[in-house]
This record gives sequence, structure tokens and C-alpha cells, in this order.
Amino acid sequence: MGCARLLVSVLVLPCLALSGCGPGLTGASEPGELYNTAGLDGTALFDAGGLAPAVAAAPFVRLGLMWDAPSRTVLECRLADGSGRWSGWLPVEARWTLGMAHNGYLDAPDGVATGMQLRLAAGPAPSYLMAEAIEEIGEGSPPESSGHLAGAEGLATTAQALGPSWLVHPKSDWGGRAPVCSSTHSPYRITIHHTATPLPDSLSPAARMRQMQDYHMDARGFCDIGYHFVVDWNGEIWQGRDESLLGAHTANNNSGNVGISFMGTYQSTAATATQITQSATLVGWLCDTFGIPRDRSRIKGHREYGGTTCPGDALFGQIDAIAGGGSAAPVPLAAGFAGQGSSAAGDPDGLAYYRVCTGQQVEYWFELENTGATSWVDWAGEEGTPGLWGHSVRLGRRAESADPIAGIRRISVNQTANPDVHPPNWNGGDCNDAPFCRRVVFAASGAAPSSPGIYRTDWQLVDEGRTWFGPEMWLSFNVVAPCQGRQCGRDPICGLSCGTCQATYNCDESGQCVPPAALVAELVSQGSDAEPDPAGLAQYSVCAGDRFHFWFELRNLGSASWVDWPGDESDPAKLGHNVRLGRRAETPDPITGTRRISLNENVNNNVHPPSSAWPGAGGDCSDLCCQRTVFSKGAGILAAAPAVPGIYRSEWQLVDEGRAWFGPEVWLSFRVVLPECGDRVCGPDPRCGASCGSCPAGSR
Repeated sequence: MGCARLLVSVLVLPCLALSGCGPGLTGASEPGELYNTAGLDGTALFDAGGLAPAVAAAPFVRLGLMWDAPSRTVLECRLADGSGRWSGWLPVEARWTLGMAHNGYLDAPDGVATGMQLRLAAGPAPSYLMAEAIEEIGEGSPPESSGHLAGAEGLATTAQALGPSWLVHPKSDWGGRAPVCSSTHSPYRITIHHTATPLPDSLSPAARMRQMQDYHMDARGFCDIGYHFVVDWNGEIWQGRDESLLGAHTANNNSGNVGISFMGTYQSTAATATQITQSATLVGWLCDTFGIPRDRSRIKGHREYGGTTCPGDALFGQIDAIAGGGSAAPVPLAAGFAGQGSSAAGDPDGLAYYRVCTGQQVEYWFELENTGATSWVDWAGEEGTPGLWGHSVRLGRRAESADPIAGIRRISVNQTANPDVHPPNWNGGDCNDAPFCRRVVFAASGAAPSSPGIYRTDWQLVDEGRTWFGPEMWLSFNVVAPCQGRQCGRDPICGLSCGTCQATYNCDESGQCVPPAALVAELVSQGSDAEPDPAGLAQYSVCAGDRFHFWFELRNLGSASWVDWPGDESDPAKLGHNVRLGRRAETPDPITGTRRISLNENVNNNVHPPSSAWPGAGGDCSDLCCQRTVFSKGAGILAAAPAVPGIYRSEWQLVDEGRAWFGPEVWLSFRVVLPECGDRVCGPDPRCGASCGSCPAGSR
């Protein structure tokens, strides 16, 4: 992924994401990269049927994948062999997971594959997905580059290793794995990359570092993360591979080459002034430590070695500044992403960045840094005047519609704490120094929409009447109705009251009204007179249309008896007076076609608790004071198998009608099959008993 490439005999794999992608497009832009949705809406990769585009590739032995999605997202893949024949759909298993970040790989079933296609089998589409064809596992043994420059002798020794602690986060700060590298080198050149991961990013820099290292080591077979250093979007620098060890980032040109990668995608988004300053400081330290001349012949972008557009157009244009110590001829209007956030809570389902209730007040913000050559102000009346660059700067929406949260299309720089945002060439420092601040925070607020759904708030800087510039930024909100599934207490997202429990009932942590200890039950046994499923796909197997029985036996462990006396449902004090076996779902049970089974249908319709002083308490079900009951009389609950084949679950729980659900949720599963005569031409089907035909006269 990204620019971590080494193998001599393979294509230089991609490190660039497209700036736009719609259904039917992969987001990939270079040889070897199959999908990459960094910077895009990852859901656009899949069509309405859940299919991503099929992609042909040069022969490869392994498909490597990185993706960001909730754990319930299920991906499947099929691979084409050397003759173009597709395999069956194979599960894409996450071999490494950290929150929403996952890595995995699939080895070609026949040793070599020439194409692939992904399918979204379940759950939401990944917000980021990268897939690449890996032609050889491991780093190989690339030759020393013929580009070794004269004058590289007398370099500092490799014992002078690891970035300085005042500048670089050690591996322990991000939880890096121990490397298994052994090849050393003497650095005499530096290459700038980008990781081609999302920017803005929903992961922390440390989490993204761990994901990249795992992918490089386990999917690619590298001895460590391929880069020596990674610069995150805040300008913090993270130690990758020890710079005294041979890297794995520039195909055919890793010897003597220190790889520095910028975390994110920098095709149209420029690095911030802080990133440039910090990386220039790192370059200076490397040059001083290893005796590398500080000039553009030794400090290059990955694309200058051929076969790639890494590190993206915007960052490539800033390499002169990195090599020269941070100075370059800047463009009039340029901006770098510096942060974003919201007052809302994170979405635990992973469908969006944040989750809010309908109507809830929401605040969010974007922080940007001026990386251009002119200040940003907003002086009324100067919109559109040619040449007055930066005189009408606002945060705006390209869409004609208002933002779904804030209800506006523009936020003036005059509405911020710093209405005069200066470029890097001004004297002055950070945002504690307001008159000379290079950063600005645009904030917005509003009420979440009244209709539940996923909403995106999309923004970009605009010099009104002149041009749009800077990164396109967005946040997503999962707007839900308050108190979903909660009966009492307060909604944990927006704090609204979800109601109160009736007398004697308590509200538990999940917002459910639970009865006092008076109503407690346990499952004793369950079963069916149907045949066990020989395929093991369900507990039982039945033929379509078959009639059969099943049952649940439950024990009263509370302090109140169970009866079902119609008419008592509205009396909250009469605990246990309307006990039935019920379905929480609004739909009838697919096997029985009902939602309630009364206790009165059981042999024992007066189920006493253990504390009962009734004669015979604690006995078996021939004792009318039995603590157990079986739903229902005779052979059990009568059921009929549906006509449509499939696997059906019959799910139930005890309910004291009008008061509370209690006891365990119980269920049985049934696989419904059709008659299968197979090679039989006559007689009954041995499984279902259906006729398979009759023999001609005179035969049998």
C-alpha cells in the first residue's frame, strides 16, 4: 500500500488515490493497484448489488487488502486464474484488527491469479479500502543502485541510528512490533513518499502506523514497516524502520535510501507548513548525521525514480521546501488540513464519524493552516475583484443546498477567532499569537435533522468570486431516533428521557424495565420431534409442508407464581398474573404463525416458585405445585414447515403481559428442504416421502 515498494521483478505498485470515483470505478490509478478509495466516499466502490468492479492485473500470487469498517462488515472476493476462470466467492478474513481498521490477504488458490473482484456480503461498505496485487512475497535482494553518487564515501556509521527523541516518536509510542530485519546500509540519499491513506483520517496516527506495519510484514512479507519515518497530518514524526536498516519503499532503489512518508493522500491537498518545517528539520538531521549533501540530487520524490506519481502532485511541489530547509516559492492561495472534530459522541456502530439524536444540537469544526503566499481576510465588497487574492475567504459548500446540520452555505473568516490568517512568510507563530496566526478554526452548529439517516457535512475554502482552494473536508453523522429499544432512563446519546417504569419495576443499564426478583426463570430443556439436520446448518431438518412439534421447558426461580388470568394485564401490582411465551418481534413466528402461547395451554398452568410453601413444592410436573412447565401440552408446540426452503429460527421469551419480559431468550433452528429424488425414478423420496415417479407397467 502507499509507496512501500521494493521488489526488483515486480511492478511499482501504487501510492496515489484518484480525486474522484463513482460506481463502477475502482479509485486505483497506477499499475498493480486494484482498488484505493483514500479521499473518496468508499461506499461508491460497490453497486446496488454489493459488487465492486472486476479488475484484471498482471499475474500475482497474493491479494493484499487494508480497509476501515465496522466488524460486522463482511467482504468476499473471487480471483481469476491464469486462464481467466473465476474461483468461487472466498471470505476475506481480517488477519489483523484494531477498532475499525483491518488488514487481510488472499493467496491465489492456483498459485497465480490474473484478476479479482470484491463483493460486499453484509454490513456497511468500508469508508476506506485498498487492494493490491502482490507479485512476490518478501523484500527480495535488490542490487545496489547504479545511481550511487560520487562523494558518498566517508559516510557516518550505521551505529548512529534512530531519530532524535526531541523530534521523532520512538516505536514504543505507537506500539510497533519487533522487526526481523538484518540487511544494513549506509544512507546517502532520501526519498519522499505519501502513504495514500485517508486524509482527513478517522484513525489516530499510532493506529494507522500499526495497520501499515502489520500489512507490510504479514501481507507483503517485509521484515518491518517499509518506511524509515512517517510524518502525520499534525507534523508529528514517527519512527518506522531503523534508518540504518535497508528500507522497502522505492523499487530497485532502496540501498542507501532513507524513506520518509507523509501520512495521507497529497494529490490535491498540500502538506501544512508545520509538516514541511518538521520534515525539513528531519532531513537536516539525516544530512548532518550521515553526511548527505542537502540538495535535490540527493533528496527526491518517489516519482523521480519512475513508475509512480507518488507522493502526489501537491506534495511533490513542496519537496524543494523540504530539501532547502522549508523555503520555496509558494502559490498565492494554499491551505493544509490541521484538524477537525465535533461535540457529538462517536458512532459505536461505525456507520459514521459521530452519532446524534434527531433534533439534537451539534457543534463541529475544521482547522486549516495557511500554506500559501497571501493572507486570508474577508473584506466586504471585494468579492470577485481580479488580483485581490485572499480578500474574500470563507469556508463554503460547493453544493447548492445548505449544510444539513448547520443550515448554511458559507462561514466567513470574520466569524472565527482569527480573522486575518497570515502565510508562513510572515513573522509570528502559532494561534496563541492572534495577529500573526497561520491557523484558523471554522466552527458551525445546528440541530440534527428530524429524519434518521447518515448525513455528511462537506466544506472547502473559497476566495469568493475567484477560486476554491485547499482540501475538501467532511464529517459524517449517524442521526438516530432517541430511545431506540429503551423503555426507561435517559438516552445515552442526547440525554432525553425515555420514560419511567411502572410501580415495583426497575430500570436497568440497558434502559429496560425489569421486574423485581419476583419474576425469574431458567431454561431446563428444549427439543423437537423433527430429525437432526445432517448438514449441521441448523439444529433440525424438516421437509417443506411437514408438521412437527417442538417444546421449551422452563423453571420458576423467582418469588411469585406464574398464571395467566385474562383481565389482569393492566394491573401493575399483579406480578406473574399473565405469563405467556411470546415473541419480541412484531412478526409471527415463521414455524407456528403465532406470537403468543398462553401458560393455560400447558399441563402445569400454575407454576410455583422455590420459596412456595405449597404441598409438594419442588416436585416434578405430575405435581400440580410444580416449579416447572413445558410449552405446551402433549407432544409440544405444533408447527408446520414453510413452503420455501431455508433456515428458520423460532425465537421466544417469557412475558408477563403488560408488565415485563423476563427469563432467557430461547430458540430453535430448522432447515427446511425440498424433496430430492436424485437418481431415483420411482417410489418415494427417502427424505421427505414425496413421490419420485412410477415405473412402466410390468416393471418395478
